[in-house]
Amino acid sequence: MFMHDETFFQKYVVSQMLAPLQAQYGVTHDSPELVGQLDPTASMTEMAKVFDAPLTQYATKLTDGMYRLSGQVLTLLAMAIPGEEPTNPEIPVIPDGEQGQPVTVRYLDERGRAIAPSVQLTGKLGSSYRTTAKAITGYQLDRTTGVTSGVFTTTPQTVSYHYLTLNAGGDGDTVAAKGTVVTATKKVGLYRSTMFTTKKRQQWYVRKPRTQRPMFVVMGYDRSAKGTLRYRVRDVNHRSPTKQQMGYLTANADYVTKTYYQNRPTTVTVINPAGVNAYRHARLTGKQQHYRQGQVLRVKGLVNHRLTTRFKLTNGTYVTANKDLVQRGRVKHPQQVRAKGALNRYTTPNLTKRNRHYPAKQRATFEVVGWTYSNASDFTKGSRLRYRVAGGYITANRQFVKPMR
Repeated sequence: MFMHDETFFQKYVVSQMLAPLQAQYGVTHDSPELVGQLDPTASMTEMAKVFDAPLTQYATKLTDGMYRLSGQVLTLLAMAIPGEEPTNPEIPVIPDGEQGQPVTVRYLDERGRAIAPSVQLTGKLGSSYRTTAKAITGYQLDRTTGVTSGVFTTTPQTVSYHYLTLNAGGDGDTVAAKGTVVTATKKVGLYRSTMFTTKKRQQWYVRKPRTQRPMFVVMGYDRSAKGTLRYRVRDVNHRSPTKQQMGYLTANADYVTKTYYQNRPTTVTVINPAGVNAYRHARLTGKQQHYRQGQVLRVKGLVNHRLTTRFKLTNGTYVTANKDLVQRGRVKHPQQVRAKGALNRYTTPNLTKRNRHYPAKQRATFEVVGWTYSNASDFTKGSRLRYRVAGGYITANRQFVKPMR
């Protein structure tokens, strides 16, 4: 759109056309009489004709294949849309070789304590940097804060890699490594998400005695909306209807513990009702001997095998270091009990299928060959102690039996 006011004409048309007029007619800034003879309306009409004509009419092809536009078109284009004088945007100029501020890389545990020396990266302003996590023995990477890769700027930057403590030399007081097994020591729930709500709960696991505690393989980690650590797990309880079920479990050490011992006791007692086997190799091959429940074993060392541990006994053989199967130190249990009144003996630990009745006047005495619990594979029900005796199982309730020795 053209502006037809006289001010525009005098300001732009005259000033832009003085150069060609000076060459052809001798018009200068000192020749107002000639400038005044220009017809503004006719001039605007001629300008419109130029804009309506094909551009090729004002272009000349050069020998190198390029085109040169007529000065008439360029002049009119310059006059077409008057405005403020063009300004160049301010582009920051980075002096060659100027040093950027450093990027500090930190490696921290759950409490924010350094577990490896910090690294400080330096470089020229605007150049790229990239940081990586470290593999640190006894720790598992949990999360990262800060920009792990970018460019050096005029402001110092910090990248923090946060780790979970896997092994501090104890048992059950630290986070379990991915791929290892954990055991629930109290009532816990398995959830569909990290939000532990009733609607998200898939299964309750009630508190069970040591030999029947539920076990889970840690598949990974996640956090609740409030930042609480959760284990992503798979149920590995044999003969349980929940076996292979996936979900989220608390990582609180008050509720779950590492299934395998992480340090060496001097002795362990076999607590598994079925006993344990000793093997020639740490991979538990080459069976050498069977140890029954209640036997005390002397331990020479603790060895790692993949993501589990084994006890090396003083006789050179290896047994499992699973806390559900063996227990540190000596475990006391009665070797003989006497009935206080009438008592029944059963075929199963759930005290079903009675196979003998002992009248009250008999005050029967029993040699205890082992112990177990009811509801072994049912994590929705509690368990009660039973004594294994010749021919079956009897109650261990002190109301009905009395330990003799």
